[in-house]
Amino acid sequence: MRETNEKSRYTLTTPKIMMTFPEVLLVLLVLALFTIILLPVALKEWQISHYMTCSSNLSCLGKALTIYAEEHGAYPQPDKWCDALLQGEYTTEKMFKCPGNKKARCSYSINPNCEPNSEPNTVLVFESKGGWNSFGGSELFTTEYHKNEGSNILYNDGHVMFESTDPNGRFHHELNWGEKGKGRDSK
Repeated sequence: MRETNEKSRYTLTTPKIMMTFPEVLLVLLVLALFTIILLPVALKEWQISHYMTCSSNLSCLGKALTIYAEEHGAYPQPDKWCDALLQGEYTTEKMFKCPGNKKARCSYSINPNCEPNSEPNTVLVFESKGGWNSFGGSELFTTEYHKNEGSNILYNDGHVMFESTDPNGRFHHELNWGEKGKGRDSK
């Protein structure tokens, strides 16, 4: 009769993989090349996601301002606009911050020259260094949240656009800041 070794029959053995030093170097080189190629793509995707989140936040603020204006007949007072939108539960505090801004509570300012009946292409809310309840015009404008390549702007008709700037920080076209006070300004 034949004896069987039960233990050896069910034991799995894996083959040992041996790599030479040049093969290990080749694998590391391929991994390094993939990292070099994919890192800029990943960083660009991350930057685009920041643009889109900021744009989405401004779009939500635009909807909140429109509803507020429909209920009250005007936009909130410029020096209390953030508070008015939060107190009326038109939006959340999260919408007031661009992901590129790591410091301030609010990344945006409202243009006090813009009213619900202003021209559709009038700047309503824009990225600024201002802070909570900040209001003003082009003097507060910033492009630093998007690597100085431009800025998201909410216009009076509710659309949001990323407006790019030239190397000197000037927009490629004039922005309409409304009829009161400043009129048209290109920063």
